[in-house]
Amino acid sequence: MEFLRSALYSDCTLASQTTGQFQAMENKDRLLINIQLHARSGGNPIATVQKRFSALINRHVPADVRVVPYFDFQHGMGVDYERKFSHLVR
Repeated sequence: MEFLRSALYSDCTLASQTTGQFQAMENKDRLLINIQLHARSGGNPIATVQKRFSALINRHVPADVRVVPYFDFQHGMGVDYERKFSHLVR
């Protein structure tokens, strides 16, 4: 999945609106990708960010991309002592 991380970070302005966390699942011949927005992401509406990420990723692999607000992203929100992420609390 390194190509996916490279695609996510190929646009620094766009990548800065995310936490860098994503979930990728295979569904037949396409990937389903959920990308977590940063809690303080602002500027572009979610639909615009999602469209831009979809264009970046679909250059490399057919995928359905979904951008998820910080608190709605349920994957990887547990305590992780190896990576030591700090998660915001509502």
